[in-house]
Amino acid sequence: MRVSKVAKDIYVIKRDGTKELYDFEKIKIAITKSADRINHKFTQKDLKKMKSLVNIEIDGDDDLTVEQLHGIVEKALNFINKDVAVSYMNYRNYKKEFELNMLTDIESQVNKVLNEVD
Repeated sequence: MRVSKVAKDIYVIKRDGTKELYDFEKIKIAITKSADRINHKFTQKDLKKMKSLVNIEIDGDDDLTVEQLHGIVEKALNFINKDVAVSYMNYRNYKKEFELNMLTDIESQVNKVLNEVD
C-alpha cells in the first residue's frame, strides 16, 4: 500500500489559537496510547493505512482546527479498529470534561477572591 502524502503544508489551529504544522507522528503517538489502553498493538500496515486515510482526508485543505483533525482521526480509526476508536474518543471526552471542571474550579476560586475583596 502506498502512503498518501499531503501535497502542501497544512497547519492545525490549536485551542489557544496558535498554529502548528500538521505532523502525523503526533497522531501516531495519540492513537498508539489509545490502543495501549485496551492492550491492542497496531501493525505497521495499520499505521500506514491510518496515515494514508488521514492524509487523503486533509489533502487540499487549508488550515484546520484541532477539533476537525480529531474528527478525521476518529473516522479513520473507526475504519482501522473500532475498539481503539472508542478508546480514543473516551480519552478525548475525559480530557474535555477534566478541562471544563478545572475551568469551573478556577472560576469559582476567582469569584471567591473577588467577593472577599469587595
